Amino acid sequence: MDKAKIVYEYIKTVVMRACCVFTFTCLLLYSFINLFKSSSDSDKLLFNNSYFTYILVFSLVIGLASLILKIKAIPKALAIAINYVVATVDFILVMEVWTGISTTSKQILFGAIGFSIIYALVMGAFALGRFIVKKIKINKEYKQQFEEKQEEK
Repeated sequence: MDKAKIVYEYIKTVVMRACCVFTFTCLLLYSFINLFKSSSDSDKLLFNNSYFTYILVFSLVIGLASLILKIKAIPKALAIAINYVVATVDFILVMEVWTGISTTSKQILFGAIGFSIIYALVMGAFALGRFIVKKIKINKEYKQQFEEKQEEK
């Protein structure tokens, strides 16, 4: 395979995963903010445009970290552990410290715990999906599409 095509496939993978993470994160944060927003805050803009930049940077790093999961040379559990560490550090640095949302170590810790719970749920859903797909592929029997008719003489 051509090197340019390999690089293109990696970039496409990173961008597609970053777009999915970006959409999910924006939806989750917007829903969370509106859920806990009081009626007196209805005239305030609680989710301004600069947060989209932070979420985009966060999503791109998550997309890059997802490439770790594609490496076949390391065990899957180790790849998930490395991905988790990179994603958590990314969340703490970009979404908590850089944005200025969390100012104390207690807030950063609770944010990291919340992120870890969401990460575990998402990775658990992916693992369950992979397990189901593998189970279906193993149990699926081959059916011949074209049967040869044998003439009996």
